[in-house]
Amino acid sequence: MKRKSFEPLLHNVTLFLQHSRIHADLSAFNVLYWNGRIRIIDFPRAVDAETHPDAHMLLARDIDRLCRYFSRQGLRCDATAITTDLWQRFLEGELIA
Repeated sequence: MKRKSFEPLLHNVTLFLQHSRIHADLSAFNVLYWNGRIRIIDFPRAVDAETHPDAHMLLARDIDRLCRYFSRQGLRCDATAITTDLWQRFLEGELIA
């Protein structure tokens, strides 16, 4: 169950980055879960990944918060490795929508 929730969240973070967006305030409090489906909410702090000077740090914080929440549920994930992979793919243009 935990992985079934984490993977779609990470997929959504990747989709946002494909469109040069970072939520910038992502945590379990901004995720709704109902009938087996997730919805990410609350985007007023979202930033442009290409132009915001702290974009990488904000992405890292979002992923770290998700990993910390899911680690308390027993799922192991490496926030640094995930962030590094996503950011590198973004910089290299591999995430273009």
